[in-house]
Amino acid sequence: MAGRILLVAWILMLLALAPGVAIADEAPIVRPMKGLADEGTFTYLREGEHAGSSTFLWNEDGSFESSSVIGNEEWSASTTTRIEVDEAGVWTVATVESHQGLLVMERKGANAELRYGAEEKKTFPLTPGTVIFEDMSPALMRLAVQVYDAEAGGKQRVPVLFVPLATVQASLERIEKLQQDVAGETLTFRKYRYVLPPFYPVVFTVNEADQVCTAVYPLQNTIFVRSGYEALLPVAGEAKRRPGGPAPVKVKPVPGED
Repeated sequence: MAGRILLVAWILMLLALAPGVAIADEAPIVRPMKGLADEGTFTYLREGEHAGSSTFLWNEDGSFESSSVIGNEEWSASTTTRIEVDEAGVWTVATVESHQGLLVMERKGANAELRYGAEEKKTFPLTPGTVIFEDMSPALMRLAVQVYDAEAGGKQRVPVLFVPLATVQASLERIEKLQQDVAGETLTFRKYRYVLPPFYPVVFTVNEADQVCTAVYPLQNTIFVRSGYEALLPVAGEAKRRPGGPAPVKVKPVPGED
């Protein structure tokens, strides 16, 4: 949670310092969200302990909604994220409602307009190829995989819109392809490293449909794991193991593939 607050403060500071310049009012090449229907629930773990959950619904038309709750016996915080899309499945309005208030991001051509409570509106240009990300909605990392050039491989740049804050230049790298037994069946997964400036490395795994199954935030020592894929927890990797916790298991790399 502290990392999220720092990220919000950092991006809002950039917006405050940035000039209110908008580029030509043309539709940017924004990754459509249409045709990726999915739904599920992620459990949120901090230092190996249950600390919340996030439930999402990704409709066939591309619209998206997620509701998350994190906390402990003394406090809790909820966040609701909604993304509306046009007929092509390209986002038009994105909102995040939390204890900090309501933030609204509206796309107007090649620009995005941010409104936060009674604060002054901020307008900034969108980078062509932008994908959406919200850190309590790990399912959205799938969009970055959709634009990743699997044949080229390696580390690739991805412009990312932090809903509903600002755009940043992130990088995505496929780490490995692996197999793991889940519910008695051997399934194939791919693991990626997603680096979101200024301090947000995320390591996540996807199944063969590119649906996100786990997401590890190593600096925060937190993990999202999708319901039904708990067997992947030991192989999620890169989060610190709490004292006395289960040791990582050996996964089965797929020969000849990264």
